[in-house]
Amino acid sequence: MNDNIPIPNYLDFLTDDFGVWQHANEKEILTEEGYALDDSSRAMIVFILLKNVDKANVCLNYIEKSLKDGLFIGFFHADKTVRTYPASYDATALAFWALAFAIQQNFQKERCSHILSNINLDFIIKQPYIRTKSYLLIGSSLLKNKTLSDTLAEEIMSAFSIKNTHSSDSDASGFYWFEDKLTYANAILPYSLLVYLEEFTHDKHISNNIKNIAFHSLETLENYMRIGIIPAPVGNREWQPINRITRDIYGQQPIDAGFMVIFLEKLYRIYKDETTLNKIQDWYSWFYGNNIFKKTLIRKTDFACADGIDLVGIKNHYGAESVIVFLWANILFNNLNI
Repeated sequence: MNDNIPIPNYLDFLTDDFGVWQHANEKEILTEEGYALDDSSRAMIVFILLKNVDKANVCLNYIEKSLKDGLFIGFFHADKTVRTYPASYDATALAFWALAFAIQQNFQKERCSHILSNINLDFIIKQPYIRTKSYLLIGSSLLKNKTLSDTLAEEIMSAFSIKNTHSSDSDASGFYWFEDKLTYANAILPYSLLVYLEEFTHDKHISNNIKNIAFHSLETLENYMRIGIIPAPVGNREWQPINRITRDIYGQQPIDAGFMVIFLEKLYRIYKDETTLNKIQDWYSWFYGNNIFKKTLIRKTDFACADGIDLVGIKNHYGAESVIVFLWANILFNNLNI
């Protein structure tokens, strides 16, 4: 499983001179699905990590030409015409994170700073959505914007509480989480607080609070995202209410397994808890067959990643989001030299 990703790979195949194609089946790109801002944003982070400057520049160009009147175009058609404007709040915040990461990595700092200066950030910050806030917190922390980061972190931390339901199959003890349900990209919520913790000096109270949130979050994720001992991300057919025992085990997506690796890797680097290393390996191996079907999602020839696990087994589509989060997890996993 310790694979060093070659260049070119499947993500290179999905990235043309305009941006990253959203979707593909086993053999070909589904051009009718067009391009998405969130894919090019996450892909730019991964291409920078892979030191693939040419492809990272393609993604930066895409982000730049997506900016219109302070907001972003969410999707382009295959013919490069606008499909959706404005982009979702989450996609906009992901672009913000990607630009901040590029600046931190000394990649096209002037261009990225110029793009950032033209985003209507006040409008995005006012939105109530916690993933939007988490993506923004990661970006603002990387930019060393402590005033904004403090505000966002406080809002995210204040949302974290014990969740009790009144349904007949609820667990009376309750679990701590930021929302009443686990949905998608769940681990990014506590991860954002770890980035914040890592980038700034905090007093003991804040540091301890974030540590408690991080490990309580891990407990909740591990409780609801396993079938027995097998990693099993929350399915996208039906989101998982906190404290409901029954669950839908299908519709599992790579973004949740990948972000678990990203969260756990940061957790380990900060706290050096040895049990976290085992969990990192466990979640990374979900891609390679440590899942309910005992089958790999990774195509060895080009490191394409299937879009998830459904009733019939491993999906036969290989979209951008899936391969991006897999490559991201792969890079961090290999850097640990487990």
